[in-house]
Amino acid sequence: AVKNAQKVNKHPNLSFKMLDIEELKKTDQKFDLIFSFEVIEHLDDVDQALRNMYVLLKKGGVCICSTPYPYSYVFVDETHINVRHPIDWQRKFTKAGFKDVKTKQVGFVPYFYRYSENFHIQLPFGLPTPYINSPVFIYGRKN
Repeated sequence: AVKNAQKVNKHPNLSFKMLDIEELKKTDQKFDLIFSFEVIEHLDDVDQALRNMYVLLKKGGVCICSTPYPYSYVFVDETHINVRHPIDWQRKFTKAGFKDVKTKQVGFVPYFYRYSENFHIQLPFGLPTPYINSPVFIYGRKN
């Protein structure tokens, strides 16, 4: 995904990095935006990962993550070791230092893009069915 993003988005002020967020190496580099989609539910030490994301952000920087809503079918995947309710994610992000933490669950109806790349359906709510992707998006800002 990072290689593809670098190919598609060629802008002099835009770069993409991949790193192990649980084991942050010493770096002076800071970022305006960190996004992590469908990753945090797989992490052993999500608290450390969130603290590391916070440290990597510039002042005013934003972190956006997505993760599955804790519907029962989500737990069938054994790699989902940190699936939580949105309120729990708000608490964890706040504890890591993020401000203005917000969560929003949405629904995406998959496969319509096969008919047209412009044909996507997004619902402003999630549905408890494995046939609709219903992630929770989490937003936090560094002061």
